[in-house]
Amino acid sequence: MALNKLTTIRVIPTDPDKNATHRNNNCKPHKGQEPVDLVLSKETRHSISVFQNDDGSMDIVINERTLDRDYQATDSVSANVHQGGFKKVAETVEKPRMSLDDDSIPF
Repeated sequence: MALNKLTTIRVIPTDPDKNATHRNNNCKPHKGQEPVDLVLSKETRHSISVFQNDDGSMDIVINERTLDRDYQATDSVSANVHQGGFKKVAETVEKPRMSLDDDSIPF
């Protein structure tokens, strides 16, 4: 399963006399810096995480759980690596190892 981040909502501590411990009365969903419409589909499962910040506020992160359909199983490690630096590492790992038989040792 892959996670597709939908939005982060920041909530701040409220007055201790209130029922809610944290609140955001001016929430606009966004992705990155851009405002977005947030739609939670009944056909899709979602992952919701809460993170405590140093200033007492909390971030609520909503992710959509999706199938990782882009992955194709292969016998090659480097076949599914697309980043240049990592591609070289994956290709190096795939190279056959040199076998040292008793006959190949020069002494």
